[in-house]
Amino acid sequence: MGGWLLLQTPSRVFEWLVPWLIAFATALFALSGPLTQLIRRRRAITHSDGVPAHPRWGEILAYQFLVSVYGGYFGAGIGIMMLAGLALVGFAAIHRMIALRNVYAIWINGVAAAYFILRGTVDWPDALVLTAGQISGSWLSAIVARSLPPGAVRGIVIAVGVMMAASFFLRGR
Repeated sequence: MGGWLLLQTPSRVFEWLVPWLIAFATALFALSGPLTQLIRRRRAITHSDGVPAHPRWGEILAYQFLVSVYGGYFGAGIGIMMLAGLALVGFAAIHRMIALRNVYAIWINGVAAAYFILRGTVDWPDALVLTAGQISGSWLSAIVARSLPPGAVRGIVIAVGVMMAASFFLRGR
């Protein structure tokens, strides 16, 4: 659905939306800690090892569907969106959240890629470079993330999101 929306959106509208989409995802992730604490107090969610004792899978799947539409439309920031959603339903173990995010991203990007391939809209040389970057970046970031404390990983995710949004806002001037 997101891929279809992307192909229907005029370029100027998409270019205008990019920094706002990244900023929204980053803000959601940055606020997910306090929001999760509030939700935990209201729902009395207990955790064992940073994973909700009783995850609300219906909420997780509904949110992931929305992220999937967003991801098919605009891939940048879906990792931050997924981490924010997992945090909002009670996940606290950032390393486990990143593992789930990677699995979800494979599916989201795979479905979007299949749609774009079937539509004949893929620029293959660019796609190969982007795919190599995605694979190597995911592998390297997992290694680096495991060596850092969770707070540092969260800070890096937020800093990268802010820098991406700022870069796109400045580029649009």
